[in-house]
Amino acid sequence: TGTNVVIDWPLSAVGFDLEATSGLSPAAWQGAPEPWEIFGGRNHMTNASGDAGRLFRLHRKDAP
Repeated sequence: TGTNVVIDWPLSAVGFDLEATSGLSPAAWQGAPEPWEIFGGRNHMTNASGDAGRLFRLHRKDAP
């Protein structure tokens, strides 16, 4: 929205963490530091879009 990137995912995604990396070669996934809130039954995070190379994923905690 405007100059922000909005990421949201269902509350039912229990056991998943939001992770971020600045590139895929090689990927160095780390927990996304931005706080998220719950709106309408969904996890919701707003991130400034100035870092165009930043990638996000939901990663299951017990997966390698």
